[in-house]
Amino acid sequence: MKIPHLFLFCLTLCCFGCGNDDDPSPMNDGAFTFMGETQKLPNAHIYEYTADPTSRMHYYLDLTTDELTVIEEGRCNDGKGDAVVFRLNIPDNRAQISGTYTFSEGSDETYTMWQLAVLRGVETTTEDCNAVRGTFYRAISGELDLTLSGDQLDLTFTMTDRWGNEATGFYRGEVRTFP
Repeated sequence: MKIPHLFLFCLTLCCFGCGNDDDPSPMNDGAFTFMGETQKLPNAHIYEYTADPTSRMHYYLDLTTDELTVIEEGRCNDGKGDAVVFRLNIPDNRAQISGTYTFSEGSDETYTMWQLAVLRGVETTTEDCNAVRGTFYRAISGELDLTLSGDQLDLTFTMTDRWGNEATGFYRGEVRTFP
């Protein structure tokens, strides 16, 4: 579990932002586990710390009731565009989700999210950069809505980039559980 410049599954890791005291967001009981370290973050939000404009993107997701653990995150560039690739594990649902979010520049300020692939197990590390396109946006903050209905996963999001532009996107994909 692409969230589109996907902003999928573009939320990566030079951990300069982890535990950043300068995080302007309010804290609540929502917990996010990142590389073994639990972060307190607002529910259902996506954030990037932008201490270094050349650094890779950092996305922190919290599903309110489920602990969301990032298995692996990384910047992907195949020469055709930038994207953030990451893998998520939702323990309560026993679902492993993987994907690539790509941001594509457009007059409608909409990011395109695609190439979401569901993994069978946490050992899977395959990344598909071949489909990456578009101009890379560095998001400052955003909101994410995630709905799991059976095997159907719906993602909607809004983002604000560092220039103040807002973007929205939607992705619908399939989730497969593993024992």
